[in-house]
Amino acid sequence: MLLVAVLAGLVFFQLRRPIPPVTARQAIAARTALPGPRPNIPWPQPGIAALGVTGFGLIETSPGERALPMWSIAKVMTALVVLEDKPLQKDQQGPSITVTDADVQTYRAELADKQSVVEVRSGEQLTEYQALQALLIPSGNNIGDLLAVWDAGGVSAFVGRMNAKAKALKLAQTSYADTSGASEQSVSTPTDLTRLALAAVANPVLAEIVAQPEATLPVAGRVFNVDASLGQGGVEGIKTGSNPGQGAAFMFSAPLKIGGQTVTVVGAVMGLDTLDEVFRASRRLIAFAGQAVQLTEVVKDGIEAGVYESPWGGRAALLTTGSAQLVTWPGTDLLRRLEVPAAAAPVKSGAPAGDLYLKLGAQEVRVPLATDSGISPPTTAWRLTRLG
Repeated sequence: MLLVAVLAGLVFFQLRRPIPPVTARQAIAARTALPGPRPNIPWPQPGIAALGVTGFGLIETSPGERALPMWSIAKVMTALVVLEDKPLQKDQQGPSITVTDADVQTYRAELADKQSVVEVRSGEQLTEYQALQALLIPSGNNIGDLLAVWDAGGVSAFVGRMNAKAKALKLAQTSYADTSGASEQSVSTPTDLTRLALAAVANPVLAEIVAQPEATLPVAGRVFNVDASLGQGGVEGIKTGSNPGQGAAFMFSAPLKIGGQTVTVVGAVMGLDTLDEVFRASRRLIAFAGQAVQLTEVVKDGIEAGVYESPWGGRAALLTTGSAQLVTWPGTDLLRRLEVPAAAAPVKSGAPAGDLYLKLGAQEVRVPLATDSGISPPTTAWRLTRLG
């Protein structure tokens, strides 16, 4: 009788135990290199540079990178901060800015110092859009301070906002000492400037202005873009930076059509002597990227990305229910991760089962998964004889 009672108790215990969940196992490698060797990018010599593309993000940086004065490229951050604080939509002029006596004094002082300036007159009315044009097209150093006072109440406070934005964008080797880049203490690297370029082209108003060859301002009249490479080799901006005898730099962008869609190649060249040199180096990088950047189907529909497995021997493949196309660069690593929660039996055939997460450069995408078959609950015999 005791044995019967023990056996009955064991049967009761086994049948009352919770059924363990069905768990997922990844069936594809977590990291895989895209086809082809990494391209041998024609970096400028002896300069330094970096290359990126919208979607993918930063592609690569040349050896020997170091922080250098960025000169007038600093104005890209000035414009970005203004547009973040006081956003404009395309075709909007925005609020008016009244030019003050102090603004005129700044203009005259910087003109006497032979800086790049845009003429202003006390009482002149500039719209926000026109002020940004004056800052970015003819590269008016004095307009940087004018915008800083208008936006933040003072130059020092505004420069603090520029550095805060640099930190938010993870520009680790970038520091701003002024709004225009006239200071040698406003420094950056090609890597950071490429990341800034990606942020700049993502703002449609900023991207529109830097692509304009000229503008007409209330007092200064017709002004021309100092970027002499506009329209050459597909260049649509973004900003030059130079100081005679001390070097030149260029933050560039150029549209690229791949697979029926348009992306933007961006980058920065620093550490060369003249603007002509950085323009030539940038065009070479743009042309090279045009041959290497691709739109690739990195996951096809119906791929077995994982498996549901039960402790009692049940199995169901986890198949992708769609495909994914990403902007690619040969030889880079595609990261793949199964994001599938444990499931309770029974599992139905064709049931949604989480996602396959993909990451390539800055691109992240999730492809839904579904089971290719069902998993039945465990049999009574398995439940009675299970040990774990």
